Amino acid sequence: MLGPGRTLEAAQLRAVYTRLPHVDARELPHIVEADRDYVAAEMTAFLLGWLAELPCRTVNRPTPTCLAGPYWRPERWAHAAAALGMLVRPVEREEPGGAPRPWGAGTVAVAVVGEHWYGPVDAATGRQAVSLARFAGADILQTLFERGPDGTLRFAGADLWPDLSVPAVNAALLGRLLDP
Repeated sequence: MLGPGRTLEAAQLRAVYTRLPHVDARELPHIVEADRDYVAAEMTAFLLGWLAELPCRTVNRPTPTCLAGPYWRPERWAHAAAALGMLVRPVEREEPGGAPRPWGAGTVAVAVVGEHWYGPVDAATGRQAVSLARFAGADILQTLFERGPDGTLRFAGADLWPDLSVPAVNAALLGRLLDP
């Protein structure tokens, strides 16, 4: 951990895992309010370029839409899952253009780190989660499956931020970051 006033050169970095999708204007209260959106966009663009050029291992390389990897809309995740042969829960929105319907109580989270999956599902479902992460180009991904009326698991969604409080997921990520 660096102390105040210490500088770390990019060449000294061994690995990077970004959990920030973009710089949000609300995080810049010290900037004149009228300029916050512009400054946030410029900071995001700078970080995107900087992260993309880092010579070290970068988990979930940045994309033009997100500093932390493929930041897809629910429909795109569902389309990709279906293209890979998964059963998919339809994406339903509470209102046109609104938020997707929340996941049900029977939703199961499956984290993917590299080629491994972590979650209370059978091996076939775990392999599906890994294949979706590979398809998206994500080194780490949280996939969600919802139990259908017949008991089968259907893909319900994905995001780039798995629950790192799960010890096995945290250890796998740390291993991925530090493994030479």
